[in-house]
Amino acid sequence: MTIENTTACSDHPFSGGVLVLTPNLTHYGKMVCPECQKHLGWVKKPENEKRNRRQSKKLAKPFEDAGIDYCQLCLRHRCELPPSMTFVAHHIVEVRDGGTDDPKNLLLLCTFCHELVHLLRRNRQDANERPELVKVWW
Repeated sequence: MTIENTTACSDHPFSGGVLVLTPNLTHYGKMVCPECQKHLGWVKKPENEKRNRRQSKKLAKPFEDAGIDYCQLCLRHRCELPPSMTFVAHHIVEVRDGGTDDPKNLLLLCTFCHELVHLLRRNRQDANERPELVKVWW
């Protein structure tokens, strides 16, 4: 587990830090002061929980075999993507929620659409967990 930008709490320098998991955020977790709950730094996902590139390429293989060479959300073909973008296999039902690596549970998305889908999921989860943040305008 790697802790980035972690410092001791300025108000409680000897209290250490407590790991708080943040499953709805990009980061694995954050360190907070146990006394005042002040944010001390972000924690990266442990290496043993990360998928490696070889697994990601394996998930995209059925799409290559079927001749799918476009984002299944924005419909851009590989030749239309900027050089920094690529395609990734996206789980419709996330693995942590019981989804599998079955091709029926996967979409081929460009990296931009993949980030967008996960951003929308996080916002939906935040709204469900904290309804006081949702404002109705009608």
